[in-house]
Amino acid sequence: MRAGEWESGRGRRRRLCQHRPEVPKTLVVGGGGVIGVEYASMFAALGVRVILIEKRPRLLEFADSEMIEALCYHLRDSRVTLRLGEEVASVGEHIRDRSNDR
Repeated sequence: MRAGEWESGRGRRRRLCQHRPEVPKTLVVGGGGVIGVEYASMFAALGVRVILIEKRPRLLEFADSEMIEALCYHLRDSRVTLRLGEEVASVGEHIRDRSNDR
């Protein structure tokens, strides 16, 4: 396991906020549960273009449907793309050497 990662009941998760010198331009969030929606809304508030992927047909199925409809409206208004009813096929890591960017 690398630094900045931890084990959870659902496998590896990466800490997105810690040890990051800049905010990413885009971010893909896998999972439309409480934590996924939280990350999507936080990064969208920072101006990041977010794609939120959820395999169920709607976010937060335990919550009131009218509230979720309003939430989805505001997420989309914040430039979050919702991909409902879809699954993440794989996750890869793209590393860019920024040592020569200065």
